[in-house]
Amino acid sequence: MSIFLDCPYSEKDEAKKLGAKFDWAEKKWFIPPGLETEPFTKWLPQSNPQPLDKPDENSLT
Repeated sequence: MSIFLDCPYSEKDEAKKLGAKFDWAEKKWFIPPGLETEPFTKWLPQSNPQPLDKPDENSLT
């Protein structure tokens, strides 16, 4: 299974050197099957994204 990366354009050459491939349909870099994920840690998507805004404490009734 391929893992898509959150790799900015400015870092694409670094990801490519590590073995990442580009999916033209998705327009994203990915880790091909068989490669370790550790070298790509900084581009792995966040599995638990933080909310953009904190709810107002007064609105939680």
